[in-house]
Amino acid sequence: MTDDDNNDDDRVRTFAHAARPQNARASRSTSPGSSTTGGAAAHSDACAIGSLSAVTATPGLVYEGGMDGKMRIYRAEDGAILWQYDTVREFTGVNHVTGPGGAIAAHGGAVVAHGMLYVRSGYFPWFGMTGRVLLAFGL
Repeated sequence: MTDDDNNDDDRVRTFAHAARPQNARASRSTSPGSSTTGGAAAHSDACAIGSLSAVTATPGLVYEGGMDGKMRIYRAEDGAILWQYDTVREFTGVNHVTGPGGAIAAHGGAVVAHGMLYVRSGYFPWFGMTGRVLLAFGL
């Protein structure tokens, strides 16, 4: 299944799938919606809904960054988006240097440790929205 069966708009694609380990059949799918909101709206030529980074999971939650620069936390039970953060913007670091966020792609996934969520944004130079920031969120 590649398209959201409940949506006739072919621009909205299914993003995440859950599979049953017994038979590897999809048990549910979810879509993040449009990639043309927030910072990604200014990059319609380079922005895409999709994910190249690894999925991170903790009990009951799934963490996934997207090529549209959004970091999302899904509820594992039903795939509902519980939290979303747009990383396509300028950030000022703790060292007072600014840097742009961009696509969240490849080279591993988000890290969850000791009550923190760490996300690399923009470190995929081959296509998409480039940037170079490491973001840290308290959970």
